[in-house]
Amino acid sequence: FILYKYCCLLLFNSIVGFMIVPFLLSSNLIFAVGTMKAERLAYFPSFGFILCLSAMFETLNAKLSDSGKLFGFHVSLHLLVLLIVSLYIRKLHERNIAWSSGLTLWESAYEVNPVSAHTQYNYGLELSLLQRKEEALHMMELSLSNEPNDQATRFVLMVILRALGRCQEVLQHVEKGFQIMEEKLKKNPDDIRHNHFRDESNLMGMQALCCGDPHRIGPMLYEAIQKDPSNTFMIERGKELLDLAESQGKIN
Repeated sequence: FILYKYCCLLLFNSIVGFMIVPFLLSSNLIFAVGTMKAERLAYFPSFGFILCLSAMFETLNAKLSDSGKLFGFHVSLHLLVLLIVSLYIRKLHERNIAWSSGLTLWESAYEVNPVSAHTQYNYGLELSLLQRKEEALHMMELSLSNEPNDQATRFVLMVILRALGRCQEVLQHVEKGFQIMEEKLKKNPDDIRHNHFRDESNLMGMQALCCGDPHRIGPMLYEAIQKDPSNTFMIERGKELLDLAESQGKIN
């Protein structure tokens, strides 16, 4: 009886203290935590779930012992525990493989939740880093269709389109990006944050890179960098342009 009461108390504390309370703190129901519902937020609640399983099996084992049930029941109970542990080991192995690289991580996330714009963006970004441009383009188009006002997604999409030689589409996205920025400023004229200058710098830079006029690329790219001097992508494109000009003897 004492063991039974102890297991019930452990079960209650596990559910409330290790499952419900930690989950509520990261659920955005009480206050905004500003992060994705990733695995890191499920570790502590999972601990409560494991304690609940342990308490359940301990209580069941004690009841079987007290009632003098057959030995076969005890064997079945232990086999069930072994099966659950084996399933968790298999799942752990799968997650270790998924976390082995950025590509496998977001690929597995996309398989689980293919409609998430966040997942599509990160999966597409990893594909683009591996020069798998067509696949990356598809992911970015999906992500942008879900979040049409997301300038970061639009920028990566434009970079991929430029790499594929589709500059006309890049200029169309530049126009759309500027239009979105103007609409945001009309709604909140005083809300100009750092990412506003980065977005504007990205749009100006992509417009320069796809303008088609070699005499205008340099000045337009310089204006884009002036808009956000910390924009390393545009700075690198500017350095490449200078190196090309030096190699062709156009500057000393």
